[in-house]
Amino acid sequence: MTKGAVVEKRLGTDNSKWEPGINWAIACQYMNFAINKATQGLTGVDSEFSHNKSGCITYEVPNGAYHFLMPNYSPTEQAVHFCRTVGSGINVYCGDVETTILLAANALYFSKNQRAWDANWVIDTRIQRSAEVKQFILTERQTEIKLLLSTLSLPLPTIVDTFMQEVIRIVGSRCVPVVYTSPGFWNTYMHYPDGTYPDWNGRYFLWVAHWGVEDPTLPRGWTSYKFHQFTDKLSLPGYQSNTDGDKMSGTVEDVRLFFGDQEPPPPPPPLPERIRINTSVLNIRNEPSALRGSLSVIGTTTLGKVWWVQGSANDEQGRMWYQVGKKVYLASWLCKPV
Repeated sequence: MTKGAVVEKRLGTDNSKWEPGINWAIACQYMNFAINKATQGLTGVDSEFSHNKSGCITYEVPNGAYHFLMPNYSPTEQAVHFCRTVGSGINVYCGDVETTILLAANALYFSKNQRAWDANWVIDTRIQRSAEVKQFILTERQTEIKLLLSTLSLPLPTIVDTFMQEVIRIVGSRCVPVVYTSPGFWNTYMHYPDGTYPDWNGRYFLWVAHWGVEDPTLPRGWTSYKFHQFTDKLSLPGYQSNTDGDKMSGTVEDVRLFFGDQEPPPPPPPLPERIRINTSVLNIRNEPSALRGSLSVIGTTTLGKVWWVQGSANDEQGRMWYQVGKKVYLASWLCKPV
């Protein structure tokens, strides 16, 4: 939607573990679409994603998925993790770069200062913070973000673009790619070393976070937006807590056409034939889980050792393990395809 245009708008939500136990049978009556958090980084899986995805499908709520991109990890590997977790039935794939950079920067601050706040310090922008933490964010966050960004091997826009292009490659022509950001964050950090901003108009759809206004400010380089996240305090029946509120322009049919017909996307990339151990010592386990600690360890393998892959399985957190023998598993995030 072009900034300033007067058009009809449809209500939606974006949801994660911070909105547990949504009753979709009730909530579906009050919204036109939902975008649910699926993954974060290389291995994280949102604990509510499966519930939210199945609820949307059951009650015919047009829905998409989003990934919290961690810029200090491989964007291509994160894209594979995202697409494998989302699975079939979703066409709208969103990359959220803003909140996780803030999260990483604040984690860096807390590790440096060896201190912890109460529950209100959580950096996720959906959580209300104490006055002390708000002041910390205003005075310290930019320094930590700049320090984090200085460690990256590629400019931040290149990392985001690489992630989005890999998602498109995996999902195929039906992929509807969306980038989530806010004007303040984008204008401060999402530029190339020469000071220019990416021109992604027509390449990705923009999901802009600008609370408390009817028409959001567009980040530099953008000429229109598809979604406007207008609040983090939306109250709807079927929710136990407030959630983020979003709006999309157009009719109900426009929304359904944008999110697609829910046909299954192409299958995820095939498993590698062989893998090489990428850490000094790696435990070999008799199940795809580390919850039992040493009880499931049946041996160790060392840096550089090559194994043939027979299959894979996910653990309780949604992380993938390579199966390299009968009841023999290795953590995938500590291995590299050969």
